[in-house]
Amino acid sequence: MICSFADGEQANRVIRNGLVVQGKALEARKSLPEPRRCMKCHNFGHFAKGCKREEDACGRCNSNHRTSSCEAAEDGLFCALCKVTGHGASSRTCPTFIRRREALWARRADLHYKYFVSEDPETLGIIWGD
Repeated sequence: MICSFADGEQANRVIRNGLVVQGKALEARKSLPEPRRCMKCHNFGHFAKGCKREEDACGRCNSNHRTSSCEAAEDGLFCALCKVTGHGASSRTCPTFIRRREALWARRADLHYKYFVSEDPETLGIIWGD
């Protein structure tokens, strides 16, 4: 479940104390961004609306058809990003995706903290941990 809050203080309270939904106690964490990936060519840095590729590339087998109509079996997957078999372009285990995500996170100092940076002394200086 993804929740949005009006400000960082409210979000920090939920991260610190958790949330109860229909009687079930849930832990919360800050959502971390992922690199933009085009759903037409599956490369990073743009969206399908701005893609210059004429035909769709399948995100599962990299053939020229829409991903939604792909009939490739699990052993027929081919990543359009790293050019390796065994996973599709949307895989969170793709080495290219992991490098791009880590580079994005490295450029954003605020992502290294468990809480949103605020004026609340309880949330300042607490480093995001495992």
